[in-house]
Order: sequence, then structure tokens, then C-alpha cells
Amino acid sequence: MKRQKLVVCMAPTYALIEWRILLLGIEVWLALGATKIIIPIQSISRDAFRILLEYERDGFVILRHWPKWPILSDKNPNGLVLSRGKIFVSLQLKQL
Repeated sequence: MKRQKLVVCMAPTYALIEWRILLLGIEVWLALGATKIIIPIQSISRDAFRILLEYERDGFVILRHWPKWPILSDKNPNGLVLSRGKIFVSLQLKQL
């Protein structure tokens, strides 16, 4: 596998993400020199997913499924995804 100059892992996407903000985020990272962007998907709108599929087809984006964590009796860990994102990035970089 080709070594990448700059790999970025974005925060997991959710159905409520505005596709224009998603598009802007991708384009900003590409302008800053990113050669690969990993995007975890928990849920997503049809329009946003179509955009991501185009970037994936062009080789800029890697799409990954982001599972929902089980809800505990006293806490819902799904609201804490950014803290788990660090672990996800670490695991993904080891695979590149």
C-alpha cells in the first residue's frame, strides 16, 4: 500500500450533518495537503453519502462503518464519540 503524506480521520458522521459543511471540511483538508481522509459513518443522509461515494471513488476518502455502542443503564456512550475517535485513528493508521 502506498505511503500517504497526510492522513486525516474526521469525526463520525450522523444523519443530521449538513452536506455543505461535510463538503467544506473535505475540501479544506485536501487544500491543506491531506492525501487520504478517513470518514467513519454512523448514520448519514442520502445526499451526503452520495458526495462521500464520489470522493471514495476518486481515491481521496476511505469510508468506515462506525457502530453504535450499547446504551448502559446510566449512560449513553454514543454521545462520547470524539473521545473514542483517538482510538479509531490509532487503529486505522496501523492498517495503512
